[in-house]
Amino acid sequence: MAEGGKRLEGRAAIVTGAGSGFGEGIARRFAEEGAAVVVDDIDEAGGSRVAADIAAAGGRAEYFKADVAQGDQVAALVAHALAAFGRLDVMVNNAGISHTNKSMLDVEEAEFDRIFAVNVKAIYHAARHAVPVFRARGGGVFINIASTAAVRPRPGLAWYNASKGAVTTLTRSMALELAPDRIRVNALNPVAGDTPLLATFMGGDTPEKRAAFIATVPLGRPSTPRDIADAGCRHPATSPTRPCSSPPTSPNSSPASAWRWTAGAVSEAVCRAWCASCPRREVWCPGCGCGRLSSCGSPPAGRCRTRAPRPRPAGRGSDAPSRRRGRSGRP
Repeated sequence: MAEGGKRLEGRAAIVTGAGSGFGEGIARRFAEEGAAVVVDDIDEAGGSRVAADIAAAGGRAEYFKADVAQGDQVAALVAHALAAFGRLDVMVNNAGISHTNKSMLDVEEAEFDRIFAVNVKAIYHAARHAVPVFRARGGGVFINIASTAAVRPRPGLAWYNASKGAVTTLTRSMALELAPDRIRVNALNPVAGDTPLLATFMGGDTPEKRAAFIATVPLGRPSTPRDIADAGCRHPATSPTRPCSSPPTSPNSSPASAWRWTAGAVSEAVCRAWCASCPRREVWCPGCGCGRLSSCGSPPAGRCRTRAPRPRPAGRGSDAPSRRRGRSGRP
């Protein structure tokens, strides 16, 4: 954590769709934690309001209007962040739209195209223009706002559900490919929240529809911008230099607390890619496949969630002693 207790002190972020809803919550929370924020939204009134409020509260924020579905405008957005703050550390791909709750056959092609342009193609544009910046500075973070619709689709939102499913798959792909560049990619899957899109998801906003919707949420309430902002704030703040967090000095002289990478952090393939690019030339433990690094003496916590299967006992087969209770031959 940065000096003074601010997790994002000295960092700069772009938050798209930050003129309202989840994006506004993320922009405000990042600023509270010390980040300089570019507030992007096609709604000039909303975006300007959020940036002004952050500045009035003592934070650093600038409004920039960019349609995330247009590559040239995303390029200008990234350039503006660099010109305004001299750096870019975090790109939050939050902007999103949906069709109203209706039959998949009633969604016109133009509406379908716009949904995928804003929800999916925008991440393509963000990667094209932010990745070179992150590579030049030695790393960075993408946070893609997906949805529970990606894993638990709701009826009447077929094409929106599909677009968010694409976001989660894309996030995994980006994380794997960009890991050697020390660029972390994460996704958040919010349940629908009390934002301007809620009425679109429900097909209208009435007390009865709200009650029916809330009944499907285990917590008994919609998500809030603050919920998502708090989750988003953790990702850039805890980004290690590399997943094993190998200390710059001799491993034997470093306390266990120096190791920040914990079990289940990333997949084995990602870890291998990171360690291949590690300047300390750390190598994987040959043979056991447990994910322990042999040259830096990583403790048991520094392992992938992916484990090699345990070797089967010799002779395990139809003639091997059974381990099932109540059978003869139990050890």
